[in-house]
Amino acid sequence: AASTKGLREAMLLGLEVVFKKIRRNRRKAIGDSKKRCWIELIEEVNNDPWGRPYKVVMRKLNGYQQPTCPDQLEKIVKVLFPTQEPFEYHVEHEEREMIPLITHKELMQACRGVGNSKAPGMDHIPNIALKTAIQTAPQMFLDMYNRCLAEGIFPERWKRQ
Repeated sequence: AASTKGLREAMLLGLEVVFKKIRRNRRKAIGDSKKRCWIELIEEVNNDPWGRPYKVVMRKLNGYQQPTCPDQLEKIVKVLFPTQEPFEYHVEHEEREMIPLITHKELMQACRGVGNSKAPGMDHIPNIALKTAIQTAPQMFLDMYNRCLAEGIFPERWKRQ
């Protein structure tokens, strides 16, 4: 009986060693797989920013509710569109025909034409936030748009669809 008990304990000890080795190998394989998948995901972001990685992130953010409280929207607008000191830079341009400036009335008409419930663009800024910003500081937007027209320079981000 004592020899059987000793044999059983030796077998259990051997099985425990094997089990720990298998568990260690499994943990290492899981860690290696996570690292490999992360590297692949980063490469995909670099090659196709709107592909699978974008969809993974958007699924995670799906439960995010867009703010509708006017006070909260005003705070968001102040953060997204902070007041800054005007900066001057001069670029030499060839003579161009004069493009008429955008008027306050045209800006407000365009602002009213943007739907409140339409999905935000690639910047994820809700249309209601943009409209609130324009209504809060229309002169800032007029100055910016008219300067772009006058200088013929438009940010690259505006040219993406």
